[in-house]
Amino acid sequence: MKVAKAYHHRIPSDVNLENDDFSFVIQLFLGALKSGYSYRQIPTCYEERQSGFSKMRLMPVAVGYLATAMRIFHKSRSGSSRPS
Repeated sequence: MKVAKAYHHRIPSDVNLENDDFSFVIQLFLGALKSGYSYRQIPTCYEERQSGFSKMRLMPVAVGYLATAMRIFHKSRSGSSRPS
């Protein structure tokens, strides 16, 4: 089963998003949790693309996710109240 996450409309303005690449997804998720928001997972069905291909490359996205997560956790351990 595939899922999508749904967030309250205030979260993007309450969470300081710095990235404009795919890593904003983890920044939004961890920032929302850190700010006290909850989330819901919604079951979804995706259809495979019929033509073309994704421009997303796994390694750059994975490195961005990891760097963003480490930055958020480091700031939370050092006492910063919001991810940046």
